[in-house]
Amino acid sequence: MTMQIQNYMKELGISAGILSLIGMGKFPGLIPVRLSGINADVDTTDEGIWEKGGAFTWLSAAEKLQVKSSDGKDTSDGVGARTIEITGLDADYAIQTETVIMSGAAAKETANTYLRFLGAEVKTVGTELDNAGNITINDNADTNTIGYIPAGYNKSSGVYFTVPVGKTLYVCSLNMSESNIKIANFAIIYKKFGSPLTKSIICSIENNTSNIFVEFPYKIEEKSDVYVVAASPDSDAYASCILFGFYETN
Repeated sequence: MTMQIQNYMKELGISAGILSLIGMGKFPGLIPVRLSGINADVDTTDEGIWEKGGAFTWLSAAEKLQVKSSDGKDTSDGVGARTIEITGLDADYAIQTETVIMSGAAAKETANTYLRFLGAEVKTVGTELDNAGNITINDNADTNTIGYIPAGYNKSSGVYFTVPVGKTLYVCSLNMSESNIKIANFAIIYKKFGSPLTKSIICSIENNTSNIFVEFPYKIEEKSDVYVVAASPDSDAYASCILFGFYETN
């Protein structure tokens, strides 16, 4: 991390708006990261914080992906989503993007192969201005979902990230909440490249919100996975989370 931003943190603290300054371009070369997600039905085992629900699926090798919608309006000439842009990492953990033309419920295969999915966004639409159905980005076998755009959202979400090659991620803050009067136990999982994963309990929340600021950002190295999960001894918890950070070139 640059000495300039370290000095800002020592003087002001991360809560004084250092992330806003990064977003304003005050620190060239630092890219802000904002991950958010909701899981409306968290049960007793760890689940990812994303609208699809259940655990995240991680690919073991780079492969082409299958993209489809639950609604026939999401086609190349339909009134819903016409094209989406996918961002992910190739077999060498380098960032790549591509545009996929939607074909309703018929799966469309990506041109590129992906080891990690980072996000997807609707790029062109028809008269309804958003995706009519739930858009899923699945593995090549079309059996496991690794990305999800809920109907009407135009963008995927989820609190999971893999650090591209040649980059370092710094996690600065986490905001977590539960809103169904159930206990939700949140944890952050970090899998350093080539090492076993580590799991750290963040907090336990019931019908409340917790904000955690990191005085000096938590460093996540290149090619590493980081994600937030929740479990509820009561079942049926409604969990949400926002992660803020930034990454830079090594």
